[in-house]
Amino acid sequence: GLSDKTDEEQFGFTYKELDAYLENPKNVDEKVRENINFRVKLNFFKRLHIPSFYVDTTPPDTSFF
Repeated sequence: GLSDKTDEEQFGFTYKELDAYLENPKNVDEKVRENINFRVKLNFFKRLHIPSFYVDTTPPDTSFF
């Protein structure tokens, strides 16, 4: 990556702690739980659908001309 730190060093918790959290958030200490919860909330937008809109390509009704 772009850093000399490991993922675990950057995140502030280990993959083992993350696995334990995913099984049950109460399986890790409060500081780790708060850190993971913060990261989940921070990145929630990535789970949302991309906004889109519908374009009606039907030709307009010109029978009134």
